[in-house]
Amino acid sequence: MIYKGFEHIWGHSISDLSKECEKIDKDFESLRKEILILDKYYIPTRYPNGLPGGIPAEVFTERDSDEAINLSEKALKFIFEKERELKENFDKK
Repeated sequence: MIYKGFEHIWGHSISDLSKECEKIDKDFESLRKEILILDKYYIPTRYPNGLPGGIPAEVFTERDSDEAINLSEKALKFIFEKERELKENFDKK
């Protein structure tokens, strides 16, 4: 988004940020559909009172953790590849 001139990039929602990126590159749509589940981890895993009952350690499993890590790695790989492409195109100018 920075390479494309966005001055204000704000937010914590994967879905919202991905939607903004889709305005630049439609490839983000398929990524967003896969990784939007990461939004569900934002508040409840960070704050002990982020759940209506219990604590995060009692609700989230190792499987949840593995899924979040795998999806995060996939997103980062995708984003780094897009960044590389943008840099290459920028350097050609």
